[in-house]
This record gives sequence, structure tokens and C-alpha cells, in this order.
Amino acid sequence: MPKKTKQEKILARERRFKLLRELQVVEVTPSRIEKNIQKPQPPQDSTAPIGIEREEDKSARQYFVSDFKKSLMYVGVIIALEIAVYFGTISNYFKF
Repeated sequence: MPKKTKQEKILARERRFKLLRELQVVEVTPSRIEKNIQKPQPPQDSTAPIGIEREEDKSARQYFVSDFKKSLMYVGVIIALEIAVYFGTISNYFKF
């Protein structure tokens, strides 16, 4: 990759300064707006007890657990095959 010339370095520095100035302007503006506008509160179910989960959470957890079990099974099979091949090559059972 060719080295940057002095002119290219100056242009790159100016670009960085310009981007930094734009970022500083953007960061200041939303903070002023947030003070004037109140954030909406998430809806709370006062009828549901604390210990009961929603149906979406149950199904997501169910899929996660089933996928995790499958992953563990695949990893176990792969490790068992690795061990079998390792000991098979030591005892010259497999001739590679």
C-alpha cells in the first residue's frame, strides 16, 4: 500500500475534525429535547401476579432449552468421535 502524502494526511485530519464537530452537535441536541419530552411508561399488568410468566417468555425459553439440548448432543457426539479416532489411530486400528 503506498504511503500517504502530506496533502492526503491534511485532508484526512480535516475530515476527522469535521466528523467530530458534527457528532458533538448531534449529542447536544437530543439531550435538550429529552428534558422537555417525557418518555412513555411501559404498560404494567396489575392483574398478573409477579411469579407468572407470559406465554411468549415460556415459548422462547422452551425453544432455547430444546436447541441447547440438541447442541450439547451434537458436541458430545463429535467429542466421542474424536476420542474414538484418537484411540483407533494409537492402536493402529485405523490405518491412515
